[in-house]
Amino acid sequence: MKNYLVIIFCAVFSATAAFAKFPSPELQEIYPAGGQAGTEVEVTVSGVDLNGIEGLKFSNPDIKAVRIFHPKTKNWTEPRPKGMSFKVTIPKNVKPDQYDVRVKGYYGLSSPRIFQVSASSDPAEVNSESEKNNTVATARALSLESVANGKIARQNADYYKMSLKKGQRVLIHCWAIRLGSKLDAKLTIFNPEGNEIYNNNDYVGRDPMLDFIAPADGEYYVSVADQTWLGAPGYVYRMKVSGKPYIETIYPAVVQKGKTSQHAVYGRNLPGGKKTGEVVNGGSIEVLNVSIKAPVKSDALPLDGRRPLLGLYDGLNYQIKESNVFRLALSDHPNLVEKDQEADIPVTIPSEISGRFNQEEDIDQYKFTAKKGDRLWLEIFSDRQFAKSDPFMVIEQLTKDKEGKVVAKELRSLDDFVRVKTQGMYDIHSYDDGIELDIPADGEYRIVVGDNYSKQGVLHPYRIRLTASKPEFQLLTFVEQFHFYGDRRTTVFPGALQLRPEGLLPIRVRAYRKGGREFPISLRVEGLPPGVKALPANIFPGQEEAYIVLTSDKGIKSWTGNIRVFGSINDGKTKIEHEAVGATLNWSGTEITYGYSQRLSARRTHKIPLALLGEELPVPITLAQKEIDKVWEFKKNGNVKIPLVTTRTDKLKGAVTVMEFGAAHQLTFPFRIFLNGGKPLDLSVTYKPNTTTNLDLPGEGAFIMRGWADINYTTYRKGLEPAKALKTKVDAKVKDVAAAQSKADAEVKKSQKAIATQNAANIAATKTITAKEKAAKAALSKQTAAKVVAVKAASTKAAASKATLTKLTAANVAAAKEAKVKQDAANAAAAKVVVAKAAVAKQKVEQQAVAKQNLAKVTVASAAATKEAAAKQALAKTAAAKEKTAKDALVKLMAANANAAKAATVKETIAKQALAKETAAKAALAKTSAAKMESLKQVMKTADGVLKTTKTDLVEIKVVEKEIHAEFAQIEKLTKETKFRAGFFSQPVRYKVVLEEKKKK
Repeated sequence: MKNYLVIIFCAVFSATAAFAKFPSPELQEIYPAGGQAGTEVEVTVSGVDLNGIEGLKFSNPDIKAVRIFHPKTKNWTEPRPKGMSFKVTIPKNVKPDQYDVRVKGYYGLSSPRIFQVSASSDPAEVNSESEKNNTVATARALSLESVANGKIARQNADYYKMSLKKGQRVLIHCWAIRLGSKLDAKLTIFNPEGNEIYNNNDYVGRDPMLDFIAPADGEYYVSVADQTWLGAPGYVYRMKVSGKPYIETIYPAVVQKGKTSQHAVYGRNLPGGKKTGEVVNGGSIEVLNVSIKAPVKSDALPLDGRRPLLGLYDGLNYQIKESNVFRLALSDHPNLVEKDQEADIPVTIPSEISGRFNQEEDIDQYKFTAKKGDRLWLEIFSDRQFAKSDPFMVIEQLTKDKEGKVVAKELRSLDDFVRVKTQGMYDIHSYDDGIELDIPADGEYRIVVGDNYSKQGVLHPYRIRLTASKPEFQLLTFVEQFHFYGDRRTTVFPGALQLRPEGLLPIRVRAYRKGGREFPISLRVEGLPPGVKALPANIFPGQEEAYIVLTSDKGIKSWTGNIRVFGSINDGKTKIEHEAVGATLNWSGTEITYGYSQRLSARRTHKIPLALLGEELPVPITLAQKEIDKVWEFKKNGNVKIPLVTTRTDKLKGAVTVMEFGAAHQLTFPFRIFLNGGKPLDLSVTYKPNTTTNLDLPGEGAFIMRGWADINYTTYRKGLEPAKALKTKVDAKVKDVAAAQSKADAEVKKSQKAIATQNAANIAATKTITAKEKAAKAALSKQTAAKVVAVKAASTKAAASKATLTKLTAANVAAAKEAKVKQDAANAAAAKVVVAKAAVAKQKVEQQAVAKQNLAKVTVASAAATKEAAAKQALAKTAAAKEKTAKDALVKLMAANANAAKAATVKETIAKQALAKETAAKAALAKTSAAKMESLKQVMKTADGVLKTTKTDLVEIKVVEKEIHAEFAQIEKLTKETKFRAGFFSQPVRYKVVLEEKKKK
């Protein structure tokens, strides 16, 4: 009798269904990478294949975005997007967290990026401008609790400054890797003098954090740079200087559903926290004891740009006031807490064990009792709970020798069980361990736990889950796109789920089994729109992943929504179902198909969105089985030949290279095969089970053929006509504005010519009248000079006459004075005579003789004085006559001089009038010329204003023209048939493995 498990595929496969790697939107950057709740923030996006962009879609539907357009102008009123800019509105009720954002466009939804929302209660955020704050001198001021957004250019750093008081403690956080950024950030802090104090990188995963206490009042500086001084688009970050609490870890890091338990919160700036004595990364670690009531259901998974397995467990999102969120594990089982220095701690099954590496080379041991045949599941959590340890486990069986001494026999040892082992391209490893253990005999067993790097302290906890083994698993779905290069290398880049009419879309689903490994997981999809079906799929025993294949009808309509992927098991005893968590690559990279695979940065996503592209985009090449519905049967060491065929409608006829992947069993395939269009080729497959493993199992499976080829294809069929119409319109507008500019230019030239002509006439007229004015000025100067000469001569004669008159007048005055003196003397003498006569008369007798003598003398003297006075009077009369003659001559001379001056003045006045006439004529000419020139200049000014306006208009419309032409050229290029390397998936090839039943002895 043959023993095999048959899993029936119900769907009918389309012979033409195939998936090809066609343009798929890749959002490479959103900047800033976050915003504050209760605000609007302008963001720009960039990436690949973002054609026909319609908007942004956030995983939190409350966050909205609208396209930003250039303001309308008189030259262009059509809506014109401002690059790839959007205004994002974040309602105040959106809680601080990280969310996915995608671009929605012609090719569907893009790959996601992380958008972080900060608290509405924080100060306003700061956006760094490139090259504006790359030195200490240009550092941007940052207030406490404010978030700085930035992006790093190559060989560059951003600087910020903060004012701190002595003893003030701040935590400087930087989000980069946690945002899915390429930036491997490094933080450096400087004192007020600009000297480095210390730096940090790779503290929160690969993101840095600084714990700093200001040694004195002052302004301190902090820089953000790439650890290796790289930089480019995609090197974005968000940084915050905070005094809020920060949780490093919680011990124990597990809570039992619905129970209240006591826990120690370890961190920094904890309100009421006490110092532990440990100093890590520049600051002391504090502890705060709290009581936590656990929920019954798990909180939603926080979004993180790091490895998908971190925090991937049922949990409680715990925080203190406005601290960060720490995810505690949520368990069905009671929790046992390790007591330090206690060896062989007894534990029961099932239980959760919480321990910690408290000292260097700390080894913890736990002892339990089990019975033969028991199958147990042991799993350690440390790395996945964000601890800083790399634990290992050893399982020992404890027995006693003849002397009664305990003997430990190692059964299993393990380290880093969650790693990518086969065909893995995502960095989804973990440093944690897990093992399924078959108990060989009744007795005691020991779990030995240690850290590979002998780390120690309160920040190095772990927990162990010890339960009976039962089927349990977690699922991750990945969305990926490929560029094939023929050999063993394939470029893989972030993608999104997109499905075209009559299309086929495989969704990679990866399982992480925990116990009961030999069971199939049935996969299904919910939330599919009309016209889309999911082909039944299973992850078989020995298989870590499988593909759910979505197929679409011909007439599907454009649609965007979220789908849900579930996996379930039913082994007859246990029925379990879990929903898959979405995951994506952060950045593209190279996969080496067989052998070592480069790990590419990956993370979880909030949801699993699907986009239907309703427009017909026929695939020019298909890859299929010739016998489409056949299930191929394999026996041990048997070989099966599966006919494959390709069809293609493009002009190229080159070979299609095909390779297999996704088989669950030990099937051996050729490295690669080559198919030519229309010519079938047998795929030779051999089943050779590996007897050293537990994979020699019967059952059914499926694998997919992955191929690549150079094809001719038209990618962007939409938008050419509207773009062409827009181009025609802008060209016409440019033509109109250019014509207006030419007309204005002609008017300006005409005005310039008229002004030049008028200016020449003005110059000639001015020259003539200036000559006349010059002659009048010369005549005036001549008359003025003659007048000056005449006046000078008359003045000279008058001065001489005046001098003579003055001299005569002075002589007459002197003579009159002298005559008066002498007359006075004569009068005095005569008086004396009279006196003498009287005396004589009186003294006739005694003195007659003497008196007579004196009288005679006096009389003689008086006569002489009278004679002299008469002579003097005659002389004075003569002098007066001369003075009168001189005066009369002076009067005549003055009259003559006045007449001469008057005649000269008349001539000068005539000359002045002539000059004034010429000057007035010149002024009148200047006024008339100025008026004419002003009129012409006004015309010129108007024409020049029109010219400047049209020039500005032309520059403005040329900018619009350039953008529209560039967009048209891009669209036109995309609408032309081009040659490119495309990758293909065939529909699943179904098979079953049949093992012969062992003969009974």
